[in-house]
Amino acid sequence: MTKAADRVKPFIEFNITEKCNYCCEYCSQGFLNKHEPLKLKNASDEVIEGFLSLLEKLGSEYEVNLIGGEPFCHPKFIETTERISQLGNKMILYSNMSFPVSVFEKFIDAAGDNLKLIHGALHVSEIKDLDKNIQNIIKIKQIIKDKTAIRIVSVVTEENFETLRYIEKELSKHNIEFIYIRLIKQENREITIYSPHIEEYLKIKEHKYNKDMLKAREINTSKVLCFAGSKLLHVDAQGNISRCWSWQSKKEFGYLGNVTEPSSIKLLKGARPCYSPVCYCQHPTARNAYYYSPFTALYRFDFSEFMQKIFSVKNDYSGSKPRKVWRVLGLKISYKK
Repeated sequence: MTKAADRVKPFIEFNITEKCNYCCEYCSQGFLNKHEPLKLKNASDEVIEGFLSLLEKLGSEYEVNLIGGEPFCHPKFIETTERISQLGNKMILYSNMSFPVSVFEKFIDAAGDNLKLIHGALHVSEIKDLDKNIQNIIKIKQIIKDKTAIRIVSVVTEENFETLRYIEKELSKHNIEFIYIRLIKQENREITIYSPHIEEYLKIKEHKYNKDMLKAREINTSKVLCFAGSKLLHVDAQGNISRCWSWQSKKEFGYLGNVTEPSSIKLLKGARPCYSPVCYCQHPTARNAYYYSPFTALYRFDFSEFMQKIFSVKNDYSGSKPRKVWRVLGLKISYKK
């Protein structure tokens, strides 16, 4: 398992704010932003300090994904970025690219050589001036250092497809990568299948980002060993640490403590079973976080359920008289109490 752990690219995802200046209809946080904005919080100073302390203990090998909401909505985002950079951790920014170029310039300076990637998402329905937004992205591309990459993604709908093709054409003139992202339906988490002409184009343009996402949903991850929780971590705006975005039924594997309470933090050691039947993000797939071994099948086997089928004891009533019923290898044996 040690060799398997060595090939996993470790990262920690920090949701520094739940707030966003957009209200995208296909985003759960966008829904809250529109209907229940007071429920969306910024990470407090205490959470930020706790996160930085945890990061220092983990070491500079952990890549930091800065996410939201929209990270730039946090008033101390750039300051936090600078402190992460001082620890030596590489960073990836996830942003909707709506903030002014001058703000991005400050962020890029703060991150320095440790800014690995700007992952920008264009949400067409929220953009007031598309051409200006595109020009801002081109300016940001000119500002970033050679060590930093930039890629732009957009969620595809039947209505915006032609607009996305226009964006792709304009960005490609400046060697900016553009990725078409399939829409994930909020109600059932299914990936959208489009009309034939869009599907034909997407197959040509299908990026590894999409392929990892599609591959993740093809795997029955229930009880598969995964390094999420030890090599992959998620920290929300309240400071809670979890293995990943996916729902985990086992408390000890789903909740790993809070960064504001160092004594509560219990990170997993090595790979542990996943308790979600579907992986709802592409990180474990993209980072080789699954661990398969000759014993993997044993983790999928529910011993407690099996034992209840072959042997169980319970109290029952027969003709209003209490009886104890034993089930052994499918046979029922009862006696009066």
